[in-house]
Amino acid sequence: MIYKNKNGSYSARVITLFCLSLFVVSFITQSGLVLAIDEGFYSSNDILFYNPDAVECATGAVVSSGASGNVASLVKSATLQTIFQALINGGMTSVQAAAVMGNMYAESSFDSNKHEIGNDIGYGLVQWSFDRRTKLEAFAKQKGVPNSDVAMQMEFLLNEYNSSYKSALSGTPFSNSPDVAKATESWMTIFEVPLYAPANDPAALNSKRIPAALKIYGFYKDLVPASGVATTSSGGAVGTASCSSANGAVAGSIIDTALGFALESPATQGMTSKSDARPSYQSAKETINPGGQWSDCGVFVATVMIASGVDPDYPKVVTSTQLSYVRSKPAKYEIIEKPTLQQGSVNTLQPGDILITSGHTEIYTGKSPYPAVDASLNDRVPSVRPMGGLAWMLTGGAIAARIIK
Repeated sequence: MIYKNKNGSYSARVITLFCLSLFVVSFITQSGLVLAIDEGFYSSNDILFYNPDAVECATGAVVSSGASGNVASLVKSATLQTIFQALINGGMTSVQAAAVMGNMYAESSFDSNKHEIGNDIGYGLVQWSFDRRTKLEAFAKQKGVPNSDVAMQMEFLLNEYNSSYKSALSGTPFSNSPDVAKATESWMTIFEVPLYAPANDPAALNSKRIPAALKIYGFYKDLVPASGVATTSSGGAVGTASCSSANGAVAGSIIDTALGFALESPATQGMTSKSDARPSYQSAKETINPGGQWSDCGVFVATVMIASGVDPDYPKVVTSTQLSYVRSKPAKYEIIEKPTLQQGSVNTLQPGDILITSGHTEIYTGKSPYPAVDASLNDRVPSVRPMGGLAWMLTGGAIAARIIK
């Protein structure tokens, strides 16, 4: 049978098929793929209940219709948790991590030493093939570990994702949807690129990939990244997210991370010690940005930018250095020289913008009644701030640095 390789070319693969004779009824899933099943399919695959409109509302993750299949043997394990943790540590949301792992289940059943049956073209957790397998093996050699090393394979996968596939997945359900099933399909289509066979269940999407992704999401959706970085469970673009973890950081969101670290009411003068700061900020600063004072505005903004994952290279201290940095990164930051809040102006301030001068910096959130968050050296720890402080910055020569999405 001809299979489409992960690099987009085609090659012959020898596979073993188990055929079932079923009288089926077909229906179209929300993703447009055809799923053909009947009562015999349900009974033979231990499916006890199926709701085509099910939504898991508590977490924000959406379950598409058409998800079914035999994943009864899939149980929690140290290996699965290690893989899921590596993915969210690498900046993926819980939905994205589950989508990746649903595909991984179909490709290798989480066997990091899996060789493709019949031709040995594919290898590892995601069955890397051809030049991608060659690069994986070279990476293992560089690391001094076996090709089957799980941590190495996860690091290699994340490197591939960030360097080559993240942009390709931008705008797809994988990047912006809370729907686990749709995210799983996007990853399959763009990262795995299998042949869409058999006809009644393209690439085992509905029988393996989606059911496994949903089960894994149920197992590990409450895990949070190590080192003070957390993810949203439903995607979330820069500046927006639907939920956050207890440690205050939200991957990809400047606004939600800033609000997660700042006191929820304006701090007063003299609140400058660690104990005055929000516990989430205490933890994040000590882990990510231990230098500088607890009331340092530049340290606060840098901690937000690094913890959120929006800019891991943001200078950790000194507003003048940060000002020079954002000006020196035209591919990463749009600079608005004279930001205003005038509606319709080309210079209108946008939520998530960093206001910065050589002496002070803060983040505009646009939230009422406190539209900004900042700290003030030797004055107060990070907290929300009223319009007065924001107006002072706008009239005091601040620029706005806007991350380019």
